[in-house]
Amino acid sequence: MLKANNLKAAVTGVLLAGLVLPATAYSEEGLLKANGVDDEAVANAYYQTIDPDNLRLTQHDWEVVNGYHDPVNEVVEVAGHFNASDLGFWRRISMVEDKRPGYKGNIAFTTVNYATEYDAVNDVNAVSIVNMEYSPGPEGDRTTKFYIYDGSTGERLTKTVFDPDPATAEELYLPAGCFSCHGGDDDAEAPLPDGYNEGTGETNAGFLAFDFNVFEFGSLVTRADQEAAVKKLNEGVLKTDPPGAVRKLIRGIYGGKGLPRDTQDSSYTPSSWAAEPQLYQVIVTDCLGCHTMSDSKVLSFEWWKSNTGELREAVFEDNFMPNSPYAHRRFWSNGNVDIVHDAIIRFESGG
Repeated sequence: MLKANNLKAAVTGVLLAGLVLPATAYSEEGLLKANGVDDEAVANAYYQTIDPDNLRLTQHDWEVVNGYHDPVNEVVEVAGHFNASDLGFWRRISMVEDKRPGYKGNIAFTTVNYATEYDAVNDVNAVSIVNMEYSPGPEGDRTTKFYIYDGSTGERLTKTVFDPDPATAEELYLPAGCFSCHGGDDDAEAPLPDGYNEGTGETNAGFLAFDFNVFEFGSLVTRADQEAAVKKLNEGVLKTDPPGAVRKLIRGIYGGKGLPRDTQDSSYTPSSWAAEPQLYQVIVTDCLGCHTMSDSKVLSFEWWKSNTGELREAVFEDNFMPNSPYAHRRFWSNGNVDIVHDAIIRFESGG
């Protein structure tokens, strides 16, 4: 078995049990772009559509609109964990489920990204702020909306860096910059004539589950410190009309409908994956975080068994998955790449 560190050191293509690997183990090109790339014109048109009165030009403005400073609302906050699923930042996340008259049913999340645990715990030196808001759009129905703000000034931005590594960091414009993980289906290169997406602001994107399997902790905060608040975040996600894969995951890690467990069951495995616990753990750490919203067929055991060619191409030939820079680099530097390779070989041989 050729281990990942040998793969990364390869200088020429290597034939590995039928899989032709390219000269390098991975390429940053194309990551976080699986669902399209937008530009500044599209981002500005998107803001004009979802915030036509410019009520959310700063982070503070956005918080006021979403009831963060109203005593009727509870601000649920989780600070000081490392996002090991996709982007690789330390994070501070807060949520408000709006209780104000006329706003009931709206839910807002703000995610602040930091370079270190200390910064996240103490709320200093923010790298970026990315917000999601579930509220009525131009047509009156609630949709998921994205906003980006400067971590230092709080001013609204049209793009941000989704990779903490300065050597490979790239700024991507919203909303498509959010689509690889949160789903979405717009890849327009310019504003549509009557506004974004025919004036609706709808991207068909949504919220992800908060799963401790992809949280890591340092020395200042523990998982136990965050269990209660993270459960509230997941309860909020369930109120945003998420797709079935997100709903199933949240119910699974909390013991079923009604979320009877107070703490997450990190050993939760769907019944279809019971015979492949190692492979499912790879999916949990390197695939599930994004694929519960974007292209959720990847979570299906039967799909894995029936689509080995597509998996081989995306992972080993195109090096296109995992599609986020942090998860991509981690996958190619640990044993998970070997587990996926072995599974493809077994499935192709009928195992």
